[in-house]
Amino acid sequence: MSDLEKRIIGDWVDIKNSLKDSFTLWDYFKKTDLSLEHAISNIKLSVEEGVLEYKKSWMIKVFRFLDEAKFKTFDFEDIAEHKRTMDEILFIVLIQRLVSIGTIRINKGDGGSAILSADDIEINTILKDILGRIKDDPELKKNLAVKNILVQFSIYHNERETMKKLSPNIKAGSRSSSSFYENFKTTFDRIFANIRKHYRTFLEEEAKKDKKLSLLALFPLDKLASVIFNQAKELTRIYSTFRFVLTEKYKPREVLVHLSARKDPSMKLFENEKQVYETFSKEYNPENPGPVYSEIITGLTREIAGILEKFLNNT
Repeated sequence: MSDLEKRIIGDWVDIKNSLKDSFTLWDYFKKTDLSLEHAISNIKLSVEEGVLEYKKSWMIKVFRFLDEAKFKTFDFEDIAEHKRTMDEILFIVLIQRLVSIGTIRINKGDGGSAILSADDIEINTILKDILGRIKDDPELKKNLAVKNILVQFSIYHNERETMKKLSPNIKAGSRSSSSFYENFKTTFDRIFANIRKHYRTFLEEEAKKDKKLSLLALFPLDKLASVIFNQAKELTRIYSTFRFVLTEKYKPREVLVHLSARKDPSMKLFENEKQVYETFSKEYNPENPGPVYSEIITGLTREIAGILEKFLNNT
């Protein structure tokens, strides 16, 4: 095993150990006020795709430097500058990791009222959200709207089972077949309408508590966990390589040129993150997922910037 690989493995072990909570992470990176202000500014300037845009745009700059290393001379200050960039990106990714697994709790309110329209939400999404909320707060079972939602889902399950039992006796293509399935469709539509009505009531109640709910209240942050973990692992390799070159000063050009091959797998990880947002947005509103995507990414970016500002205010 090369000294570089040992450094990468050692750094990754240390970074994983720093992911216990935000305080341990802070102790590991020891960010200065200036570096925090720089990170906050960079994130807030990423107005189109927020934190995702921030990570992609700055990594493109790093890889551009690595590509240019093949053909032009550079000094160690250039390397140090890009090492600082990697330090900043990696810190943000690790904050996002803590958010995705719930170690850092974010405020899911203050994001507008779009969530109060339940008409386009998939029925399975509603059930998943309600069951998830009950798991976090069992007292919600006593909420009348939640009770009504669960009752309607129980009725739907029973009706569907009845349809399955009776359907083998229905002759395909017959008039009775058409009537049979039409009747069940009418029943299911009525049940779904009731579920959405009670869900809308529930969301309105929650909105009164939280003032304004954003789509982050429904977005499954845990779906990001493995994607962000893989980003952290890949970016640690790049970060550690810059550190190794700066401390060992051993064949810097050769090491950095070899690192440029990490571009495609690294950028693919950001596309994987984007897919998580897009998939949920399409499930939430198949007809118009764009605004959903924008609200989720904007809300998440605002929260991460807020976390950094809390760090800054406490330093």
